Formats: sequence, structure tokens, C-alpha cells
Amino acid sequence: MQNHITEIPDYPDENKYPDGIDDPVVTEILKDRTSAIWSHGYQLDVEGGIWYELITKDVIPWCDNDADLEDREIDMICELRNLYSGSDFNLQREYGDNSYFTIHVFHKEDVASLDLFLSSIESIYGNSDQDIQEKNDIYLNSLKRVKDLNEMYK
Repeated sequence: MQNHITEIPDYPDENKYPDGIDDPVVTEILKDRTSAIWSHGYQLDVEGGIWYELITKDVIPWCDNDADLEDREIDMICELRNLYSGSDFNLQREYGDNSYFTIHVFHKEDVASLDLFLSSIESIYGNSDQDIQEKNDIYLNSLKRVKDLNEMYK
């Protein structure tokens, strides 16, 4: 069985890390992904893990008329909260702004990885080249994977 850490991480101490989560190196990782939903990101390596702030683009054009988008966001984020303890999910799209996510990944974590988080969020929005059926299939498979992990590591 893979290692999954369920403890809630301490948010970075402002005295020890006065600049907070500010290293833009994760932006290159986001830009190299096949999904085009990410604007930029930051990270902070702390003892025991890495904190990430991941920001979507303000506008994801192919999602403008997606009637099921809000339900997909809510369902996926409810499941992700169980895997990524102490994380913060801010969906601002409804206000015409970026959505941003602050997550922590422990160095010794095998289950709740950065890649799992990114691919799960990406599955909500899909890509401009996907038809509705393909987008829904990818999303449902991703949601099932996260639910199965939650069940396995209760």
C-alpha cells in the first residue's frame, strides 16, 4: 500500500518565511502540461513538504456555456479536500477572476501528489479540443480515482 499522510500541515510561519509561498518555479511545470487552464503558480519548500499556490486563467473560453461546470467543480473539490488536508480551494470564476488553490504535498506522500491534484482539477475543465463526451469521460474517471483513494485511505 502506498504512503498517505493524513495529518494537517502547519501553514508556513510568517516569521520564518516572510515572503510566503513565492517561488515561481512551479509555473514552468504548469506551462508544460497539456492543459491550458493554468495561469501561473508558486511554491515554498518547507520542512516535510511543499506548499503550492496554483492559479487558473481568468477565462477558460471553452467552459463559458458549460451548464455542468459548477457541479463538477463542487464534486471534485469536495473529494480533493479529503486527500489534501489543510488545503484551500478558491473558485472565483463566477466573479470573472482566477480560481486559486493552496495545497500542501508532504515529501513522503505517495498518494496525494501534485500531479494527482493538477490532473483532477484539469479534468473539471477539459481542453478545447475535447468533445463533451470525452471531457465527461475523463472527468468521471478522475473523480472515481479520487473517490477510490479517499475510500482506501479512510
